Amino acid sequence: MSLVQRFLEHVRQHDVVPRGSRVVVACSGGGDSTALALLVAATRDALVPRALVLAHLDHGLRAASADESRAVAALARRYGYEARCERREVRRAAGESPEEAARRVRYAFLCDVARDTGATHVLTAHHMDDQAETVLQRVLRGTGPAGLGGIPERRPLAHGVALVRPLLPFRAAALRTWLRAIGVTWFEDPGNLDGNERARLRHAGIPALAACVERDPVPLLARLASNMAESSAPATRDVARAFVHAQPGGIVLHEGFARLPRALRAATLRESAPALRGDRPLTRNELDRLLTLVAGDAAQDATEGVTGEVTGLAVERRGRAWAIVAARPAPMAAEVPAAVHVAVPGATTIWDGRELVIDVVNAGNDAFLERLACRDGSVEIAAVDRLRAPFVVRARRDGDRLRPLGWDHEARLTHVLGRRGIAAAERRLLPLLCDADGIVWAVGVALADRVRVTADTRRIAVLRVTAHRAPPA
Repeated sequence: MSLVQRFLEHVRQHDVVPRGSRVVVACSGGGDSTALALLVAATRDALVPRALVLAHLDHGLRAASADESRAVAALARRYGYEARCERREVRRAAGESPEEAARRVRYAFLCDVARDTGATHVLTAHHMDDQAETVLQRVLRGTGPAGLGGIPERRPLAHGVALVRPLLPFRAAALRTWLRAIGVTWFEDPGNLDGNERARLRHAGIPALAACVERDPVPLLARLASNMAESSAPATRDVARAFVHAQPGGIVLHEGFARLPRALRAATLRESAPALRGDRPLTRNELDRLLTLVAGDAAQDATEGVTGEVTGLAVERRGRAWAIVAARPAPMAAEVPAAVHVAVPGATTIWDGRELVIDVVNAGNDAFLERLACRDGSVEIAAVDRLRAPFVVRARRDGDRLRPLGWDHEARLTHVLGRRGIAAAERRLLPLLCDADGIVWAVGVALADRVRVTADTRRIAVLRVTAHRAPPA
């Protein structure tokens, strides 16, 4: 059976696109999305769409992006699509990786195209290899059962618009082999070859796994995703129908949701919340934070409005219900605060109005022991012989890394702050005490393991940050 016949059989069997639908096909110009665009065009007579739109977003991140836009527009003309090609600047919100920012902008663009054209379905070219990489990536991050469901074949993208991935049963190699056979070229995305985590899994991790088990793990990981999605979906959908109401830009959790078993609440949020922030799954910490924010029924007389945020999401009170909505991107600061030189010992005022006080005491000092007994997150101790002048307080920079006290490895600072529950909007301006060797203390959050006090430590620096100063009367 040819690839076109297999594709047609799949979309018919699963009712991927009902006859007479207005369809938007997302196309980057790469091999996967080019194959999707041609497969949809080849099966047009059977699908009988009311309209076909080829949507291409130029992120402006590569020199060849203008050539890709022209190639997609030519592809649209050749195969009978209406072309929607647009260029949008990708600006990272606080705490976002470049990939996350690009994905957020891309899905916003697809929503806009769907609304402008009256489309009911948006098709993207995720395939079986993407599914396997996603599942393996989540396994290595300690995902739960819902995470093992991988990339859903269908989910709501906007009110009245479904996001559908009809290529999940197909291998990337088969798509490219077909394109070569019919003489169609495509652009390779350099991002598929760089050193990010997904690229390493694709080019090194999965081949190594295949060598270990002496079989191709991709279909097995894809089958795991399908089995988990099928086993968890019915219960989650039942809960969603009873307690969750979707609306444009958010979901409303009705009274009684907080009294459901935690597993059901977690499964429901894992399935419904990612769609509000560009299909990015919830991490364990983000899920725990959301569950905490909606832990009780909203009081009838409580003040309405935003009560808390999780990366890309905001929780609001609405009468006796909770709503989870897409958070507004954090405003970009006009400028990063200048680094402040710190006296050791001494007191230094930092930009958020607090005062950083550093005292140096002997390890056997009774006053120090008394102070240590009531230590909390605003007080830390460091070994003086492990500190190296000069000392400054500065804001976070791209590439900052830290090994927190007690950890056995170094990690990106953004990851550490996320694990400690610091909202993305707060991370950019969090004060960092640094010495000549790097970060000593993410103030009030995490101390560097390299400056830990040991049995051999003779002199200790007591790091203390005061509360915000009260405004003058």
